[in-house]
Amino acid sequence: VANDSFSGLEQYLTELILEGDDVNRVPFYSLTTLTKLKSLTLERFTLDNNGISFFPQEFTDLETLVLHTLQMQFISQSSVTDKLRNLKRLEILDNPDFTSFPVSAIRQLTTLEHIRFVKNGISTFQYTANAFESLNKLIELDLSHNFISTLQSGCFDYLYDKLEYLGLHLNNLNG
Repeated sequence: VANDSFSGLEQYLTELILEGDDVNRVPFYSLTTLTKLKSLTLERFTLDNNGISFFPQEFTDLETLVLHTLQMQFISQSSVTDKLRNLKRLEILDNPDFTSFPVSAIRQLTTLEHIRFVKNGISTFQYTANAFESLNKLIELDLSHNFISTLQSGCFDYLYDKLEYLGLHLNNLNG
């Protein structure tokens, strides 16, 4: 995808779904002019260093971000800080090497209402002090189809009066 592929669509395009071939890199630089995007889905691409360590620009209007089958292992705090200020839905799907919940990145996304980390390789959902304290709008947390075997005490702190849906099915939870 050439850097100027979406030239002329900058003021109009609000939703974009891109699917790759499992070989080519995510074309982040071709997205830099799409400032009106509300929904972005990236499927079947690869990532530098097997994770997201930066977004090339701020997506001020982006409300939904879906990262599907990107062979990703992580998403860094610095990649989202001040870049996704209006994000309401974050979905990381079908990335078996994505093995831990990215607490430091998620804390930065204070407008999130829906988190769906489904069919990844998450094995432990650990207690991390104040992990959800900044997420006062979160109503859905779906961690289904992972390999979670342990839920530590306090791992859902600060979600008491907000969370409406918690998906933990098809994991390896022990009694």
